[in-house]
Amino acid sequence: SGDLIVNAAGSLVNLAQDVTYFPSGCRESECIQNYSGQGEVQIDQMFVRFSLRSDILWSDGIQLTADDSVYSFEIAHNLYPRVRADLLAHTVSYQAVDSLMVEWGGVPGYLDPGYAGFFFTPLPRHAWSLFPAQELLSSELANRTPIGWGPYLIDEWVAGDHISLNRNPNYFRAKEGLPKFDHLVYRFMSDGEQALAALQAGECDFVDETARLDAYRDQVLTLQNAGAL
Repeated sequence: SGDLIVNAAGSLVNLAQDVTYFPSGCRESECIQNYSGQGEVQIDQMFVRFSLRSDILWSDGIQLTADDSVYSFEIAHNLYPRVRADLLAHTVSYQAVDSLMVEWGGVPGYLDPGYAGFFFTPLPRHAWSLFPAQELLSSELANRTPIGWGPYLIDEWVAGDHISLNRNPNYFRAKEGLPKFDHLVYRFMSDGEQALAALQAGECDFVDETARLDAYRDQVLTLQNAGAL
């Protein structure tokens, strides 16, 4: 009595007299039970284990571990409780089983087929735990030059102008010849007209769809038909 469960209607409630629930081993409406208010009941509880690859390094050379995913869960819980509010509310535990396996545990009665999405994308505990969680919101280290395990490293970020990236030598797919480019520059444009002008001038090789070139569709088609794009 008093324990948090998901009742037969799918709501989070504390077990109390007349609360309806699915007993262990059954999810059909015919077997829904009413709690008498006394004694214990058996309700199914979901646990999900996620295994990490052993060959993934952070861009600074430190191995990525299950504890980094736990750290991500802690940050989500402390700083962004509304981002994945429903998942956080239905989570009773999120812990590292070993260095490469993390386990999510749910509220009894919560059985969701979308459990593959319950994994929290790792964050670098070894680099960021030196700061109180609230300081991460304004930290240059976390917001301007965050480390990751992807194909590129942030070399320079000039606000409102560009971000320069270099190949990450510790990328776990480097032996496959990836990434294909050694260096990338993302430029920020104020509007589609400026982006199109930069493309024509050879200042950009590619214009992303977020540049919103829809308003310049006729101009783009004319340039394309003329072989200028």
